[in-house]
Amino acid sequence: MASSLNVRVRVSKSETVVVRFGRSEQLGAGIVHFSLPRDVTCPGATVWCRKYCYARYGRHVFPSVRKARWANAELAERPDFVQIMVQAIEKIYRKGIKTLRLHEEGDFYSIEYIRKWIEIIRELRRRNIDVFVYAYTRSWRIPTMLPHLEELRRLPGVLLIASTDSETGPGPAGWPEAGINFTYAEPGVMCSSDRKPGVTCTECRVCLRGRVNVYFNVPNAEI
Repeated sequence: MASSLNVRVRVSKSETVVVRFGRSEQLGAGIVHFSLPRDVTCPGATVWCRKYCYARYGRHVFPSVRKARWANAELAERPDFVQIMVQAIEKIYRKGIKTLRLHEEGDFYSIEYIRKWIEIIRELRRRNIDVFVYAYTRSWRIPTMLPHLEELRRLPGVLLIASTDSETGPGPAGWPEAGINFTYAEPGVMCSSDRKPGVTCTECRVCLRGRVNVYFNVPNAEI
């Protein structure tokens, strides 16, 4: 069952903010996600992506989920977002969460936002907080953003996976790929959860190793 993991961070004597991490059945018990609103934070989305995005259906449209996504988006715009996230991630790490997915919904939406995550990761490493951070992203399609994503993905304990579909073309050289029904880079293997429903990302971790290209089975999608 999908659920939330809300972490309170005190930023001053008079203010406490809440960082809303999420859990899902597909991710499994060992992974939480930090997500943002779809569409408005997806500069690399294609027409295909906007039509078939899984975040348009199911639990993603619940009012409580939409509220959490927008609350996270407001946090991301704060000048102290880096400090807030470092404290929040340290708290979940001390509770045993060692893997964080960025953007089960949403994406890297600006250069400034990417730079904030670079600062977050660097500060986590300085504190010896070895949480593994990964994300699927189509923002590699934005030329001005790609160099900053390349810098982020080179940091220790970070994995960025090029999200592709029939309209994107192949991802950047050297990136692992996650496609829809096929991958441009070969070989590609079907997501374990699609092959055997019930398998979680916590159990599988094929994507998280970053050594193979994976595609998701979307049978009714036009490609």
